[in-house]
Amino acid sequence: MERRVLLAVVLSFVTVVAFQSLTGQCSPKPPEKTPVEGGPEGALPGDPPGPGAQPGTPAAPGANGGPAAPPVPAPVPVEEGPQKDAPEAKVERKAGHLTVGFTTRGAAIEYVELAEVHEPGQKQSLAVIVPADPLHLLGQLDDVEVLPTGPVLTGTRVDPPAGELRRLNWTRDEAAEAASPEDDVIYRFTRANGSTVIKQWLMPTAAEGHDLRLRVEVKGAGATAPLPVKLLVSGGFLSETLQGLQMGVPADTLWRKTSQKDVNEGNAFGFEPQEIKTGGLENDPLALLGVRSQYFLVALFAPPGKPALPVKRIWATGEAAAARPAMEKALIDFYAARYGRVAGPGKDAALTTRLLHGRDQTLYAWAAFDVPPASGGAVEASIFVGPIARRELRADGYEPLASVITYPGAFDWLANVLLWIYDFWRELLGSVGLAVILMTLTVRGGLMPVSIKNQLGMRRYGRKVAKLKPKLAELQKRYANNPKKFREEQMLLYKEHGIGFPTGCLMMLLQIPIFFALFSSLRVEYTLRGAPFAWITDLSGPDRLVDLPFTIPLFVLDISSINLLPLLMVALSILHTRQMPKPTDEQTAQQMKMMKWMPILFAVILYNYTAALSLYMVVSSAIALIESRIVKHKDQVDLA
Repeated sequence: MERRVLLAVVLSFVTVVAFQSLTGQCSPKPPEKTPVEGGPEGALPGDPPGPGAQPGTPAAPGANGGPAAPPVPAPVPVEEGPQKDAPEAKVERKAGHLTVGFTTRGAAIEYVELAEVHEPGQKQSLAVIVPADPLHLLGQLDDVEVLPTGPVLTGTRVDPPAGELRRLNWTRDEAAEAASPEDDVIYRFTRANGSTVIKQWLMPTAAEGHDLRLRVEVKGAGATAPLPVKLLVSGGFLSETLQGLQMGVPADTLWRKTSQKDVNEGNAFGFEPQEIKTGGLENDPLALLGVRSQYFLVALFAPPGKPALPVKRIWATGEAAAARPAMEKALIDFYAARYGRVAGPGKDAALTTRLLHGRDQTLYAWAAFDVPPASGGAVEASIFVGPIARRELRADGYEPLASVITYPGAFDWLANVLLWIYDFWRELLGSVGLAVILMTLTVRGGLMPVSIKNQLGMRRYGRKVAKLKPKLAELQKRYANNPKKFREEQMLLYKEHGIGFPTGCLMMLLQIPIFFALFSSLRVEYTLRGAPFAWITDLSGPDRLVDLPFTIPLFVLDISSINLLPLLMVALSILHTRQMPKPTDEQTAQQMKMMKWMPILFAVILYNYTAALSLYMVVSSAIALIESRIVKHKDQVDLA
C-alpha cells in the first residue's frame, strides 16, 4: 500500500508538468526568429502578413539582400460626415496609482502606467496598457454589431472593420471638464442622425485607486432610440515575461456573472460570443469581464452598491497574425518616444522579449450593451487596471474582483493559511525572502513533533522487524509459491510480536497538500514580483546565480542559467537520505529506493520555477537534516 502511495506521489508531480504543458499553463516562449536584416533601427523580428492582411505600400528590399520589411497596412478611408476627422489630440492625467494617456481617437485610453510598479531594472513606472493598435484601444466604443469571424483556437479570430465611433477622432469638451467638479476627461461625437454620443472618463478618487469610471450617454434630436454599442475592455494589455521562468501563467480572458463564485476562463485566444438569452446575463448580470496576466488585470466590473452594466453579449478575440508587424512598429515607436528605450536585436533585450511576448498574446474582450436615449440617462461602467494583489482586490470597492485570485490544484483554505503566515513575517520584517524562510520554519516547526515521533517509530519498527528476520525468511521459503498466504502469515507474526503498521509515509502525506498549496499560490503571489533576496534579483522567477550564453534543452527544461537553489535542495535531500538508517525489510528498502529519486523530480519541477518555492524547499530540507540528528540522539537514548 505504501508503495502505491509513493508511486501516486511521483505520478502526481509528473502529471503536473505534463498538464501544465498540454493545457497551455506554461509561459509561452518568445518566438525564436532571425532578426530582420536591413530593417529600420530597433525593428523586431516580425511575422510576414498572414491571410487577410490589408494591402499596402510594397516594402522595399532590405539592405545586403535581407528580407523586406513588413508592409504597412493601407489606411482606412475616412468618411465625410457630421464628425470631421480632425488631427488627433492627446492628454495625460494622474490620479490614485494611475497615469492615464487619453486620445481623441475613439475617445479612448492609449496607455496606463502604474505609479507604484516598475519593470525589473527600470526606474520608470510600468506600462500595463500600451497603444499597440489605434483601432483596439482600451475603452473604445463601436456601433458595428457584427460578431467576429474565424476559429477561436487558431488565433485568427478577427473583428469586423471598425465603425466610425472607433475609427474617427472625437471632440474633447474642455468647457464641460472645467464646469465639472470631478477629475475627468469628456469627449463628444456627432452622428449623422443629429445625435451626440458623450463619453466621460473619471479618474480614481481614492489615493490608492486603480479604477477608471466611464459614463456614456446619447443626447440631441436624433437620440430617439437606444444606441447599440460594444465596448473594448482590454485593448493594449501588455503581459510580462519573466526571464527563464517556465510554468508561469499566460494571459487569458475571464468573466463572471453575479450569481457565480468562480470566474470562467477563456483559452489563449479568447472565447466564443456568450449570448444573452433566458437564464443568461439578462437575468444574471455581468459582474466581471477582462484579461489577466500572471500579476496584472484589466477588467470591467460592477462595484458594490452600483448597478451592473446592462450587457447583452460578451466575447473575446485573439490577435490576428496579419496585424503583428504593425503592432511591433507601434510598440517600438511608443517605447522609444516615451521612455527612450529601443527594442530589437542587440538593443534592450528585456523590452524586446516583453514586446514579442505581448504581441503574440494580445487579447480583446468585448461587451455589447445599449445606451438609452437622452430621457433614459447614462450608462456607467468601472474598469480596473492594476495588480492582482490579494490585499488590493479584497479591499472595499473591489470585492467583485477577488474571485480572480484562485489556486488551481490546491485547497484554497490551506493556501490562504500559508499566505497569512507569510504576510505576518513579511509585514513584521519588511523582507520577502526572510518571510519565506520564516514561513517555512513556522510550518515545519509545527510539524516537527509529528515528524520526530514518526521517525522514532520507524526506527523501532525496523529493529523489531530485524529480530524477526530468520522467521520471515523461513515463512518466505515455505510459501514461496503462495504470496497471499505468506502475507497473511507475515501479518500474524507481526501481530504476535506487537509490530504495527509502518508509518514511514505519514510526513510525506502531510507535506503533499502543503507543497501543492505553495506551488499554486506562490506562482501568482504579487508581493514576490521583483523582490530581491541575497543573490536573487527577483523571487518570482528562477534564482539565476549565473546566466549562460546559450540554452540547453533537457527533457522538459530549457536551461539558460545555473539556478543554485534547486541544486542545493537536491544536495541536502541526498545528505538527509544517507543519514537515515538502512532498511531492515524489503518493503522499506523499496520505499527508500523510490525516495532517492524524489529530490531529482523536485529539482526538475522547480528548476525554472519561482525561487520562493525553491527557497522553501531548501529550508525544509535543512530542517529535515536537523530533525534526523535529533531523532538519532533520541534513539540512542532509548537504546541506552
